[in-house]
Amino acid sequence: MPGSNTDREFIPVLKDDRRIKPFIRSGKRRKFDRRESYRLGTKMFPCDVIVPGMLQNISDSGACLSLKGQGILKKSSFEINLKPIYEKNVKCYVSWEEYDDEKDITTYGIKFTNIGLKAKRQLRNLLFLNETHLMDHANAIMDQIDDELLKMSVMSFFTNDIKSAVEAFIEIDEGLSQKRTISDGFTRVKKLLDGIVNKGDVIESALNDNRLTKEIKNRVRLLVGYFIYQGRIMRRGLEKPRGYPGDYIMLESIYDNITRDDSLGSYCDRYFLENPYADAVRNRKDMMRDEILKYINKSKESSLSLLNLASGSCRELQELFAFPISYKGNVNIIGVDLDLASIEYSKKKLKPLTPDNFNIDLVQGNIVELEKLKEVSNNSFDIIYSIGIADYLQDRLLSKIFHDCYNLLKPGGKLIVAYKDKLKYKPLPPNWYCDWYFVPRGEPDFIKMVEKAMGKDHIDIKIVREPSEIIFFAVITKKANK
Repeated sequence: MPGSNTDREFIPVLKDDRRIKPFIRSGKRRKFDRRESYRLGTKMFPCDVIVPGMLQNISDSGACLSLKGQGILKKSSFEINLKPIYEKNVKCYVSWEEYDDEKDITTYGIKFTNIGLKAKRQLRNLLFLNETHLMDHANAIMDQIDDELLKMSVMSFFTNDIKSAVEAFIEIDEGLSQKRTISDGFTRVKKLLDGIVNKGDVIESALNDNRLTKEIKNRVRLLVGYFIYQGRIMRRGLEKPRGYPGDYIMLESIYDNITRDDSLGSYCDRYFLENPYADAVRNRKDMMRDEILKYINKSKESSLSLLNLASGSCRELQELFAFPISYKGNVNIIGVDLDLASIEYSKKKLKPLTPDNFNIDLVQGNIVELEKLKEVSNNSFDIIYSIGIADYLQDRLLSKIFHDCYNLLKPGGKLIVAYKDKLKYKPLPPNWYCDWYFVPRGEPDFIKMVEKAMGKDHIDIKIVREPSEIIFFAVITKKANK
């Protein structure tokens, strides 16, 4: 690149949290990532092109370039010089491009076509195993710690534990890419990922600093992300393309519990799906389905009304209709969700399954503002249930929902809420690898909040747990008027 400092060091850098961008907060993405691998962000690195530009990121399969002007690179093949990373010119082609007319800069996604195994290994060693880079990550954390023993633990974590894991990931990935049989491939990947989480959890407990722990986790994702985000489920968990964790597609993947093939990405997805947390999520869906079915079949009422808060994919209802339903009265179910795509998905799935005596109305709305929905009214519901949204809501919002639900329930009606017990799920791999956070509460905290919001003397609460005991169900009955 003309005029660049040729001695400028190649350094992977932490990217900004993408969820703070307005189009992420709104759930609307300007474009989906069209790259085949998860790339590291980089500072400027010199490369020989005929116009000023910047190498934004690079992996062993391609790179992202920003060049001044428009139409500089064509779809046809060209070469790029990556010295001193690689001695030979690398042939590539443009796989996508995006022009910013305000800055007069075009960003190109390019794919390498002639990098052999030896060159890939060189790139990987520089990108992932460079001692200086690993120490930089450790030092960035250590500079914020006073305890010398804890500093040593952090340094060892990055320069020994993370480095060893990356070396093993490279070996497994190279073997799989060459169609070699990898003995106990998944077992090895599971051991590596568990090892990082367990060592990291020890540091997290010793630090007792949420901000600093979050920074450590961000750096871990950066260092191992190239490998683990080859998995479509792990990657979706991190990127949150609908703007929030646990979207309907993500949960459907957890419910389906299927991985595709023997690849590193599939091994990482399988790791996510076989984690006790994912088991608990599947158990939660099954228990909610069974609770609703039991209530409907036992009812003596001529009609029933149900309200599903943050309805998502309605998988519990999809499965419920596969069971015998003895109830002959009319059942009206209203599902409320902010995500219009999940509503459309659920409508399509439920339409061929819904019995004649059931009516399902899925509406777009904010469950924190139930009073604004024309479809709901006070003292009108036999059951209100929420299968997972409570985990993400702060006390003020969740308390309002509980208060509103009390008003919406008929006397004798039930609110069923599932919640993850903070004492049962730590350490949580989806938190470490997918930046997946819950509002931490235990059973006593939860009960106290419910009693305050709904009136302790006006309700009865029963707590039941799914088999793993990670998730508990609060079955809250509104007492009949005396």
